[in-house]
Amino acid sequence: MNIEKILILAANPIKEAILRLDKEVEEIRTTLLLSPNRDRFVIESRGAVRPQDLQQHLFNLKPQILHFSGHGGGDLGLAFEADDGRVKLVSTEALANLFKLFAKEIQCVVLNACYAEVQAKAICQHIPYAIGMNQKIGDEAARKFAEGFYRAIWDDRSIEDAFASGVNAIALEGIPEELTPVLIKGNCKVTASETEISVAGNNVCLPMPVQNILTKAQQLKLQHLQKKDEDLNKKVQKVQAEIGAVVDILTKDALENRLNLLFDDIEKVQQEIQKLEQGNG
Repeated sequence: MNIEKILILAANPIKEAILRLDKEVEEIRTTLLLSPNRDRFVIESRGAVRPQDLQQHLFNLKPQILHFSGHGGGDLGLAFEADDGRVKLVSTEALANLFKLFAKEIQCVVLNACYAEVQAKAICQHIPYAIGMNQKIGDEAARKFAEGFYRAIWDDRSIEDAFASGVNAIALEGIPEELTPVLIKGNCKVTASETEISVAGNNVCLPMPVQNILTKAQQLKLQHLQKKDEDLNKKVQKVQAEIGAVVDILTKDALENRLNLLFDDIEKVQQEIQKLEQGNG
């Protein structure tokens, strides 16, 4: 019987928002204990992970799924811990090159961290599947996604189904963050049950149920943006008309004032001329 290994790495540096990473690991373990297939999987977890620990854990433990819980900095990288417990960022390029070394062993990388979609895309150049977050994700939503994802993994479902399960777990809790996780496939090999969509120039493959939600959300967002654009254009036209009217009024007033001043000056000059003429007479 093949035993599949999941390695959970956690980092919560000093001065960063405190995350319940221990609770996330505990809840993932609980889903495994409740599964009838619990003997077929092993969970390894390591906390306070430093950059220099990454290679060592991967070489020693050889997981099939790597799960990272912590903070993400978007283009700046993922936040690990320095020796003093403070933030130590690891660049996207360095992470991609790290997983290139384990392309034959690791099947999926889950980055349960804010703004980690950037790293997921880079890692997926070498790993079949990667999951990241396209924006900030709340602590509870991140935990619910992990619970739903691994329930499906323990049930021998595909990564695509597991991703859909994680998204659904967020929605079932009524947390409005189900569109935050993003599943990316290496080379984006599309099957009959999937459709390829392009997001910012990158191929992102999602299971059909998730795609339907995403497509509908995108349509609603587009309609909302179009309505806002129309309203904004109307406001701009109204403001321009008001400005034009004000300019016209100001221009007329300015001309009238200027003319009045000129007439006053002319009258003064005429009065001076009259005085001079009377004096010379």
